[in-house]
Amino acid sequence: MQHLKNKISPEKIYFVGILTNVDKSILQIDFGNDFKVEKWTFDYYVKFSAESWGSSELDAMFDIDELYYASASRDGMRSIKHVYVVTKIFDRPLRLVSIEENSSNEIFRLHRICDFVQKDVERKVDLLRLLLEGDLHIPTGFFIEHEKEPLLCSRKRYSYLGNKAFKANKKNAEIINRYISIAPLKFKYDYLNLALQNFNKSYGIGDKYLEFLLLMMVLEGLFNNGKQESTNKIARGCAVLLGKTKYLSQKIFKDIKNLYGKRSQLLHEGKSSSVKGEDVLLLKNYVRKCLRHCLAIDLPKDDLVKLLNEVGFGCAKTLILKENNAFQRKLFPILRQLD
Repeated sequence: MQHLKNKISPEKIYFVGILTNVDKSILQIDFGNDFKVEKWTFDYYVKFSAESWGSSELDAMFDIDELYYASASRDGMRSIKHVYVVTKIFDRPLRLVSIEENSSNEIFRLHRICDFVQKDVERKVDLLRLLLEGDLHIPTGFFIEHEKEPLLCSRKRYSYLGNKAFKANKKNAEIINRYISIAPLKFKYDYLNLALQNFNKSYGIGDKYLEFLLLMMVLEGLFNNGKQESTNKIARGCAVLLGKTKYLSQKIFKDIKNLYGKRSQLLHEGKSSSVKGEDVLLLKNYVRKCLRHCLAIDLPKDDLVKLLNEVGFGCAKTLILKENNAFQRKLFPILRQLD
C-alpha cells in the first residue's frame, strides 16, 4: 500500500471501497462524481487490507474469504483471482495539514467530508440494487492520506439470502449510467423515499422473516392509503402497475395475495414455516419493479392510488400516458427499458 500513500499528494484523500457480489460487468458502471471502479488482484488487495487494518495478511485473507464466500482453506481463498473496488481521490479541507495538529473542530470537518463521500457511493449502490437484481454491497471502506495511516476504516457485516451477483450487460449498463446521472439525491415525495430506504434495508438484514416483512412494508407504503382492505388493494396495485397483459396482471395479483397471506400468518399467528426463501426472493423482485415504476410515475400517494384504481388489468403500457411531467418524461423511458 505504500506506493498508494506516496502517489497521493498531501492535499488529497484517497477513498477505496471493496465491492462484493459483482462480476466484471461492474467495470461498465459509471458511479459519477469522480468515482472509478477498478479491478485489483487478490494478492494486492490482501496486502492493502492488512496494512490498512494493521492485521496479518492471513487475517485479511480470511476477512475477504468471508466477504466472497470462498472456501475457508487457503487454496479456496486463492481461487479468488481478482476483486473490484470503487475509488475516489478528493481534496482535503483547507488548513488541515496533519491530523495531530488539527483542532477537534477541524477533525470533525474532515470526518464529515469522508462521511459524505461514503454516503455518496452507498447511494449509488442503492440505485444499482433498485435497477437490477444483485446483492452487491460495499462492506469495507478506507480513507488514505499521503504517507500516513488510514484516516478512517469502516466495516459492515452482511448476511445474504440469495447471494446473487450483480450482472449488467452492455445495454443495461448504458441504461443504468443514464439513470444514475439524473436520479436526484432525494425524491419529491416522502412515501417514495421511505419505500426506497426500506427496500435497501432489506439487503443484508440477516433474517429472512424480517426481510420479508420489511419488503411487504414497502408495498403497503406504496399502495395502501388506509381507505380500503389492504390485501386486495396492494395486490391490485402491483397487478395494474406491472401487468402488461391481463394474464400477467392476474398472475401478479394471485402471487401478491398469496405472499400477503403468508405475511399475515407470520405476523399475526407466528407461523414462520409459511415463509420460504423463494417467497422472499419473489417478493423482492416484485417490490423492486413496483418501486421503480412508482418513482418514475412521480405522483403523490393518493393520486397514485386513484390512478391505479382507474386502470384495468393488462394496461401497464398505457398507465404512464395518464400523467406527464418533466421528471417523468426523463425517467420513465429509462426505467421501462429494464422491464
